[in-house]
Amino acid sequence: MVATELLSGIEKIARLLGEKGFNVSVRSIREKNLFNEVTEFELVRAVSKDMGFVLSVRIGKALESRIHVYYAKRSGDLEDLVDELESLGFSVSVDDKGITASTQTSLDDAYRIVTRLVDVLKT
Repeated sequence: MVATELLSGIEKIARLLGEKGFNVSVRSIREKNLFNEVTEFELVRAVSKDMGFVLSVRIGKALESRIHVYYAKRSGDLEDLVDELESLGFSVSVDDKGITASTQTSLDDAYRIVTRLVDVLKT
C-alpha cells in the first residue's frame, strides 16, 4: 500500500510540474551514511531556466518529504516570495545570488506546497 501511495504521489507532483512548463526528472536514489545505513528515496527535480528556479522534492519510503527551493535573483524584490515560503513552513536564507529554502513535510502536504509554489512563481 505504501509503495502505491509513494508512486502515486511522485506521479502527481511530477505531472503538475510538467504541465506548468518545468523540465522534470524523477529518479530513485539509494544512499549509505557513515554508519552504513541505507536510505532509499525518490527525487523529483524541476527546473525552469527562464525563471532561475530549481525545486526538488525528496520522498522517502515512509512517505515523508523534504522540499528544497533554489531561486536565482533576476531582478526586483524577493520579499513577497520569501514571505510566501515562510508562510508555507520553509526555512529561508537570502543572499546576493537569490533564495535557498527547505522544509520537511508529509507527502500529501508536499503536493499542496508544490501546487502553491507553482502558482506563486507563475504569476
